[in-house]
Amino acid sequence: MTINDPLLEQWVENWANQKGAAYFPEKYYFSVRTGRARAYFGLLPGQPITATIQQIIRQENLVPLFHEYIHYVHEISTLVGNFSTGLSLIKKTLFSQFMDPRPESCEGTGITGEGKELYRAMTSSLTLINGSTERNCKISNIRLANSKYFPLWVYENGSIITDNFEIPLLYAEITRAGKKVTDEELSFGKFYIYEGLAYELDRELNRQLKNRLSIDDEARDTEYTVLRSVAKNIWPDVTRKTFLTIASLSLTYVDSGRMFIQELQNCKARFESGESIYKALEPLRKQTKELLGINKSAFRDQMAEIIKVFEGRPRLLKAFSYICDQANKAYEIRTKKPSFEVDLIFAVKYNKLLDMVPVCDYMYEFTDKDAFNRDMIGTASMDDDTSQACKVLIAYSHYHECHKEYSTTALEAMMVKKGIGAPCPFYSVCNLNLRADHTEICGATPWRIYEISAKTDKRYCWYGNAVMEYKGHTT
Repeated sequence: MTINDPLLEQWVENWANQKGAAYFPEKYYFSVRTGRARAYFGLLPGQPITATIQQIIRQENLVPLFHEYIHYVHEISTLVGNFSTGLSLIKKTLFSQFMDPRPESCEGTGITGEGKELYRAMTSSLTLINGSTERNCKISNIRLANSKYFPLWVYENGSIITDNFEIPLLYAEITRAGKKVTDEELSFGKFYIYEGLAYELDRELNRQLKNRLSIDDEARDTEYTVLRSVAKNIWPDVTRKTFLTIASLSLTYVDSGRMFIQELQNCKARFESGESIYKALEPLRKQTKELLGINKSAFRDQMAEIIKVFEGRPRLLKAFSYICDQANKAYEIRTKKPSFEVDLIFAVKYNKLLDMVPVCDYMYEFTDKDAFNRDMIGTASMDDDTSQACKVLIAYSHYHECHKEYSTTALEAMMVKKGIGAPCPFYSVCNLNLRADHTEICGATPWRIYEISAKTDKRYCWYGNAVMEYKGHTT
């Protein structure tokens, strides 16, 4: 079997070209490329990174760090983030049913039969909710087009049900590698709302920190400003706080793109009829609070179901217990203050936001060529045992993300053919003998490290633990 998987290739490309900071959905952590060699901070190879140095790195990268943190806030505290998480877990659960039954094998056999139909339905629904995800190109001259209806598949009570899902379409001028395409069609969904919120809020924080009157609009006409362009297309004089508030409130709805456009139009009409901005926004705030309240029990039930899925898999159970607890707390905040992240940033209270929704784990990357034990992964708000478990969760998501619906054998054949690898997320922070002795495996096919441990001392690293628990085994 051959593989033509552009999503995997894009993932590998993103890993290789990652700049600044990046949040990793479903893994609940972010990384920062410091742009510095360890020697810049007076660090010798392998020398621990002190709290003082961490503070320096954090200050140098505060704004991009904040951008990625906002993604984390939205992933755990909004209904659309929760809905996407549920679909992703269905995919992972399906995939786990197609693991090689041999105890010492790390291989997935590939999903077949009805499982493949369900897996692809969940993938299609996730793609639909996200909308277009054009990035790393110039996106300009955005205009609204007509909406279209698509089938949204949801897994409920053991079967697939479908519903019509309306998604707004845009026309845009897109320039990739110097080649311009006019009137390209984009679907406006969660992706552009997430990126727009994170960018506009990091620009506002940057403005406050530098004590300036206006923002440094460093990423104009990119994926980060599609949200703004849509807002200005509808309401040329709309303020940033107004359209960001509506964007935040729209994440309470699965069809977030449609809700953003509809409610921005409604708010504009009320404002132009003579209402203040506060009063013009009040109907949407009230409606959102009511919906969040109605769904509170369902949200908590889903968090409990997620935890139940991992019973008997202690590391993943520990990790998801923490994540779900944080999600419940963040959701509770949102039920009382539905656009709390926007409100706090514009009130110059970003530190209060960090207190309300604790920061997830993070990685600092350096530029030294020797990657062994070069970087640092740390925790800001959880105990060590929970942090260790969350690292297994990172590897668990990495394993699934690389394999998708394909067998391990077919995946590795494609990777060899294309000359690409999928390094372990901890490739540059690990100091284990396994990493030193098996550099090629850890740097290309890290799932194979499970087999080495299974056949020798059965002392598993984070990635080995992830594969083991994916298989339903424990130590």
